[in-house]
Amino acid sequence: MKIIYDHKIFWSQKYGGISRYFVNIFKNLQINRKVDFKIIAPFYQNKYLVEEVNNEKIFGIYLKNKIPKTSFIYEKFNNFFFKYGVHNFKPNIIHSTYYNESIKKKNYTFNYNCLRLNS
Repeated sequence: MKIIYDHKIFWSQKYGGISRYFVNIFKNLQINRKVDFKIIAPFYQNKYLVEEVNNEKIFGIYLKNKIPKTSFIYEKFNNFFFKYGVHNFKPNIIHSTYYNESIKKKNYTFNYNCLRLNS
């Protein structure tokens, strides 16, 4: 099974409860050989992701400091490359880490905060 996670919470938080929760999930998924997952976060600022997740699972660059008033530009890049990552990785499940309005609801079936592709 292939799962892809988006960048949303890892761009929004350097530290925090939601990002800590996802990093704990990733640490457990790294042990499970039946699940292949990727985190598509072209630009992220989350310290937990940098320190605790295998770099092979992350598609992106850690930014220690953001340039003031440029978040919207980074967000545009993140959204564009997330779609690119979904196209190339071809996951069974797309899991948003926070509310994601860029995913077209008509193409997916909602199951809590986990999205399954309709094939």
